[in-house]
Amino acid sequence: MNIAEREAAYESYAAIRTDIVLQAVLLCKDDSFHRWIEKRLQGCWGEYNEPMAVNYLREYCGIKSRSELKENEEAQRKFEALLKEFQRDRALGAVA
Repeated sequence: MNIAEREAAYESYAAIRTDIVLQAVLLCKDDSFHRWIEKRLQGCWGEYNEPMAVNYLREYCGIKSRSELKENEEAQRKFEALLKEFQRDRALGAVA
């Protein structure tokens, strides 16, 4: 692999990691994600909104900032599992 190919591969990897952060940001803005968390936690967290979703996601993934998803592979796996579970439940109609 020459230098140009390595740089292109790195840029591609960086774009994928940026996309995961963008996915996390957009997910936390999604009202149906808020309702899904509320259902999971059985209403025990108070208000279900974007700041709560951010806190939930950070706690779930073991991170202090969503930007850590760029580099933290364990957090990436946890986020991807959470996202898949949410998407599955939404597809099954378990989330309005």
